[in-house]
Amino acid sequence: NRSFDLAYTDIKLDEKAGFKPSDRVSAYTVYPMKASLGTLTFGQSLKVPVIGKDCVVVEVGLEQPKEAHTLSAYEQIAQTVHRSFEPVYHVSPERLFRLCKDHSILLHIGDSPRDRRLAKQLVDTLSAAEEARGDMAQWEHTPVSQADYRIIIGTSEGLNTHPQIGQCFVDTLYGKYIDWNGRLYSAPLVVESESSGIPTIYLIAPRPEQLAQLSMDMTDRLIKQYRETIELSPLKADPVVVPANSPLLCFEPFFSYIIHAPLPDTLEPVRFELEVETDGKTISLWSEEIPPFCSAHDAKWWKDRVVSLKAFAGREVRLTATAKHTSGPGHPNFLFGYKRIAILEKK
Repeated sequence: NRSFDLAYTDIKLDEKAGFKPSDRVSAYTVYPMKASLGTLTFGQSLKVPVIGKDCVVVEVGLEQPKEAHTLSAYEQIAQTVHRSFEPVYHVSPERLFRLCKDHSILLHIGDSPRDRRLAKQLVDTLSAAEEARGDMAQWEHTPVSQADYRIIIGTSEGLNTHPQIGQCFVDTLYGKYIDWNGRLYSAPLVVESESSGIPTIYLIAPRPEQLAQLSMDMTDRLIKQYRETIELSPLKADPVVVPANSPLLCFEPFFSYIIHAPLPDTLEPVRFELEVETDGKTISLWSEEIPPFCSAHDAKWWKDRVVSLKAFAGREVRLTATAKHTSGPGHPNFLFGYKRIAILEKK
């Protein structure tokens, strides 16, 4: 099934399908769930549900698999699946942006390096959107008694044992899903719940690459509210006057291979850092250490990143962008830096 929606097979069981008029055989689905299709006969049409972007495997005339379900049970669970590349928002990004500005936030992040790295991308966007109160480090240490909202960010990789959300990550139908309100989501999901005492918003996904998609989508939605006013060179630190209207700095760090070959295990992470010089002082605006990697099939883990320049609105500044290994030599096949850096102001 090449679409994202549930579809049904409609296969005529005739000679083209390998059937003879005398055939009367049992059949079972064995993927993505073991289920009995009963007895098939010549001339019958075989109708089986096929989940979006998936397939179904049917065995005909073989032994019954162990613990086979009924066809109706398989059909019922197949109808609950929501699979999408696009995030599913039950809480709008715009509400999230306002919430992080107006309220005290307690942040929980999945217990894995990838969850933490992706959470930083999301928190950077939330913080930049409305000049949020606090940052990632402060949100993680907000006392429960002072928190207006809890935000939980992560994937099944880092949240599967979390007391509030861990039980919602399930392995079923040979895949990872979020079981939420009677639906199985294979998509980035933004939802809200008050069942844990503090109103809680979940920015979650079954897999890390899906959480990355959520981060990129939220950043794109924010950038659409802005227009580019100044394009900067990553190689120069010319003085610029920051616009007065809610300015943002937009930039895209990158990794790339010259030759697609394995990188040495000894290659150190790359530290990307942006600094602002104004009134004779140098201030670190943003930094992140990212281990060297290149994704299979050119999958992206980020596009544009953003950080607020509101504290420098109307002032002349010099912006410096650096990217270097934390220690040790580089590798001639591995390039990194910034694709673009620009200052944006609100439309």
